[in-house]
Amino acid sequence: MNVIASTDRVVLIKVPKTADTASSNEQLYEATRKWWKVAAARRDGSEQSPTHALAVLANHVVAAFTIDRWEGPDNAGRWAFVGEMDSRMSRRYKAVDVSAYFPKGAQNPVRYVNCPPPAVIERPSDSKADHTDFERALELLDQEPLAAIMMGQRELFHSNFIAWYFRHFPREADSIFHSGPNHGTGSKDREVLREYLNIDVWMDWANGSSMAIENKVFALPDRKQLSEYATKIQSRRPGARMILLSLLNPQWEYDTLETRDGIWDYWSYARLATHLRECHIGRAEYASQIVLHYADMVDALATVVSTCTTVSADEPLDLPNELAERISSTQLRATLRKMRTRQVAARLQHDLAGFLDTDVAVGSSFGTAGPIVTGWIPLDVPNPTSPWVGFQFQGDQFRRVAVLPHLDTRKGGSAAARQEWAQHNERLFEFSKDLQAELGATGPVMPSGPGAFNKYEPDFVYRYVKTPGLTYRQLFAAASTVISTLLAHQLGGTQ
Repeated sequence: MNVIASTDRVVLIKVPKTADTASSNEQLYEATRKWWKVAAARRDGSEQSPTHALAVLANHVVAAFTIDRWEGPDNAGRWAFVGEMDSRMSRRYKAVDVSAYFPKGAQNPVRYVNCPPPAVIERPSDSKADHTDFERALELLDQEPLAAIMMGQRELFHSNFIAWYFRHFPREADSIFHSGPNHGTGSKDREVLREYLNIDVWMDWANGSSMAIENKVFALPDRKQLSEYATKIQSRRPGARMILLSLLNPQWEYDTLETRDGIWDYWSYARLATHLRECHIGRAEYASQIVLHYADMVDALATVVSTCTTVSADEPLDLPNELAERISSTQLRATLRKMRTRQVAARLQHDLAGFLDTDVAVGSSFGTAGPIVTGWIPLDVPNPTSPWVGFQFQGDQFRRVAVLPHLDTRKGGSAAARQEWAQHNERLFEFSKDLQAELGATGPVMPSGPGAFNKYEPDFVYRYVKTPGLTYRQLFAAASTVISTLLAHQLGGTQ
């Protein structure tokens, strides 16, 4: 049962334990109001924005404040509200237990109540750079020597640069990476390490603070990997700040990822470039000029990546020819096609979770025929031999697929047994008229004929329809339909 009235749009904020000793309402207000990661939709006064903040200590409300406006962001991209104590709301909610709003294991100290979530399905097409910016960015990457070095070393190049910057420009580096409240305890010296605990860049400060930076340039982060890293980081430096520095937006809500042991914050490379430029603009020494060249290169790379990987709803999934043929570097072109595919998969997983209220394992790869995007759910209670069923887009085909570990030919199964299983569960591979219409299918279901299926060794079986030029809108609609029907079939008498 909800304890917050449905008419009250509030944000619950778990304040630091040190606030328990606050001697005045002003001190409690200061402890509650800053600094927090807050999306724009939560700050614009719309129905998605809270009107009050409730300070929470030990899972109980201790005070309520109005939210009149927001100020910020600080260098870490966090915001603070401006308001005052609200006596009426404080009387209503003081001492109320709100633990139900903070699931066990949740790390995010902020929870919104009665504030509808922002829409996640459509992305604005004007988020891309215009063609003039795109051409200018490509020209800079062609001419910049640092870009040629970067393409050969990728993450290694950027991580080494950041570590060098930390050592060579300590004051400027601290203004970028060590602004705001302290994070962590235990460090005694200011130093930077590479690949410490497998973390790309590790920064320590003499006041005990630490920051761990996981660097992703042309790849998307792996949530399992980040969770494992968080465990190692927090065991070594409790409270250390954890940053994902990435060219690709990981599509995390409010740019944060909660893990069991801590929260990762997403920083874009464009943001890093802005901070570097602010610190070095107008400075003539050689090292500062190198930093400015690096910032320009990173901005150009971010522009190209954004233009090529931001997929609006009615665009084809693969990189359009009008963009691909402008990129002279075959290496960069191939990399961008792979990045675009990864971004499509990440967005699809995010959107399906919001639309269907269930987790769908969406992955991507890239083959000779072009992008491959696959989505799966277990057909039964997950175990090492459970069938997984779902969809796959590859080349110009949309497939309904199954992976059958229990019939793996490497473990005693056979192609004939997979065929028999598929025939027995043929409803899992159906292409209804509505589904074909959603896909804009241009041909019959293949392979044709009753009981016919295609297969790949050692455990894969599928049917498909031709879908040339499939757009993200069509993929999302078809994937939603397929997963919805499969959820209805879960535990439904398969063999």
